[in-house]
Amino acid sequence: MQSVADTFVKDTGKTLDEWVEIARTCPEVKPRAQIAWFKATYGLLQNRAMFALSIAFPEIHNIGDENPEDLVDTLFAKYPIEKDIYHEVLHYCLANYKGSVASPRKAYVPLVASKTFALLLPSKDGLIVSMVLPENYPTTDKLLLSKKPFVGGERNKYHVELKDADSFTSEVKGWLLAAYEFNQ
Repeated sequence: MQSVADTFVKDTGKTLDEWVEIARTCPEVKPRAQIAWFKATYGLLQNRAMFALSIAFPEIHNIGDENPEDLVDTLFAKYPIEKDIYHEVLHYCLANYKGSVASPRKAYVPLVASKTFALLLPSKDGLIVSMVLPENYPTTDKLLLSKKPFVGGERNKYHVELKDADSFTSEVKGWLLAAYEFNQ
């Protein structure tokens, strides 16, 4: 938690405690409206807003109450092959990208360092790796630009679908590295 709190100061100029106090002044009562208010009023994006709101209003924003492994097991219950690919991608990122952590949610698993740089989510056709890359990043027949962002935030617009472990190539690792570096 301290490393997350430290990124608030580094990236926003305010401490986590200051953001929590600001959160308590939010005139909105519904979670999505509170997040939208943070973005519109202060430019604070979804993940940081959720973190501050979860401390200010734990009864509404109860993130982190579930066991992360249980969330992953539930998320991949229908997708055993994709779960194997997920573990390969996850272990690679955690081993190679300093400060990276996985923070499983009900619908996806974000990979976070200073900011979220990728999301992992299963689909019937493979593991989707959605990445936060610079605008106008060159696409290929494998790296696609989505018409709209995937779940989890408005910044993750690029994605690749991994059909099996062999599709986690050096090219994909290069895109993940670019996403990680872009979000430092």
